[in-house]
Amino acid sequence: MQQTTDSHKHKQGFSLIELLVVMAIIAILMGIVIGISGGVTSGAAEAQAKAQMSDLMMEFDKYKADKGSYPPSEPANSPRPPFVIGTGPGSFAEWYEDKYPDTVFTITEGSPEKLIDPWGNEYYYEYRLSNPHVYLLGTWGTDGRSGSKDVNTTFGEGDDITNRNGAL
Repeated sequence: MQQTTDSHKHKQGFSLIELLVVMAIIAILMGIVIGISGGVTSGAAEAQAKAQMSDLMMEFDKYKADKGSYPPSEPANSPRPPFVIGTGPGSFAEWYEDKYPDTVFTITEGSPEKLIDPWGNEYYYEYRLSNPHVYLLGTWGTDGRSGSKDVNTTFGEGDDITNRNGAL
């Protein structure tokens, strides 16, 4: 007896199980790619902050050579950070903009101007005349706060990036 083509149905398309398996594989691959790219962008921002801080330290030394001391720090307008790089008349930011009109640092326009890190926060800078050979420069990192994410610890812990006179 011969079987006719009518007795066998030809499968057309995919079953629901096959589609769900393919969608699950795609979701897993997307999760891996997103996880990897998040780490890469975080690392890139950290590298950019360290490079900017290194450049700032060189500029602080040039400022010291021109003016005789490191740039003064000033209290910030917000409760955090307690000190920032001076940006008013005669400040480091004004000196830097005059010397290098096409600045590599992000300086916000308006009042007050601020030197901004890759995460959109002001760089922390502290210089005291009582210790004229030491300054502190840093950033709060990805979370934008002092210390670790879980506990409000001192500046320089957790994801903060700090240096004291060039020791990153």
